[in-house]
Amino acid sequence: MSTSTIPPPLTRSPLWLVQGDYFEQARIAKARVSAEYLQSDRRTSTILEDTPNPYENVVGVGLGPRIIRGYTTGELCVKVYVRRKFPKSQIKQGDLLPSGYDGIRLDVEEAGLLETFEAELDDILPNPMVSLDPLQPGTSVGGCACSVGGTGTIAAIAADRAGRRFALTCAHVIKSTCGHAEVFHPGVADAAQDGTARLIGRVAHLAAAVPDAVNDIDAGSILLSVAADPKILYIGGPTDQTIATRGMLVHKFGRTSRYTYGLVTDPEFDVNLYSRRQGAWITYVNQIRIEPVGMQPFSASGDSGALVLEAATNRAIGVLLGGGPPFSVANHLFRVLEGLGLMLVTA
Repeated sequence: MSTSTIPPPLTRSPLWLVQGDYFEQARIAKARVSAEYLQSDRRTSTILEDTPNPYENVVGVGLGPRIIRGYTTGELCVKVYVRRKFPKSQIKQGDLLPSGYDGIRLDVEEAGLLETFEAELDDILPNPMVSLDPLQPGTSVGGCACSVGGTGTIAAIAADRAGRRFALTCAHVIKSTCGHAEVFHPGVADAAQDGTARLIGRVAHLAAAVPDAVNDIDAGSILLSVAADPKILYIGGPTDQTIATRGMLVHKFGRTSRYTYGLVTDPEFDVNLYSRRQGAWITYVNQIRIEPVGMQPFSASGDSGALVLEAATNRAIGVLLGGGPPFSVANHLFRVLEGLGLMLVTA
């Protein structure tokens, strides 16, 4: 005769039956944790770099069931949500969260970066794919139809010692395979938007990255034959230039993804990027690695050449090169300017 196993009764009541002193005690504990970590003046609201410091890492506090190895229990506890859950071995003693408050257990869950869901900016942002007069950085640019990269983004306005004005972008955006040096705005891929691709100048300098070599820049300049304003669309002009540092909050305006925020996670990044037009992997060293802040990637195809600036100061740090959804890669601006023999024009 077979027997069935009867599950043992819950050691605690289901959450919807929890009431009385225990529930009130849990609410008080939750309020204390929230006041300590979410509402503390020890919290720096602008820090976005991952850190085990609970005053920066905690993003939410509530009440809910304790979860053990993926299973929900009937134990009511204070739920603490963190941007990143670090192994205990990586957390300093002073940064460890308490195991409980007033006899109520704390349960920690990873939530990632939580943000407000603002409306998409496409309807209020300027369109970078139409012709502008005077020319501005952040807009579409490209060489003739055979250009290696097709269409990209103008990074900035630069000058030489003679005072001549140039537009900066990536070499692969304006380098042609047919020998033509003419450069157009918007790029040929975007000309249908307003019916024309306006000639803005000719290729002046190319410091192009090549396969089977170690490269640190892929940069080019256009000697302008039209008026130009150094103010980047939506962002405004660069105030100066500086060196990228780990943890720096940055922003950019590009032809495709337009306005985005990012975080410098490595200013000495080595990477292989695949060039579809050349059908080859190209090696770059000492690049700026930038991770997106929020749900939108920092960049997309067509953003090559966009200027990357420190968000707090608008000091320029790099020229966007490529990447993918997890992170983007940029040349250091100081190396681009040195390689082309030009100076940044600030606004």
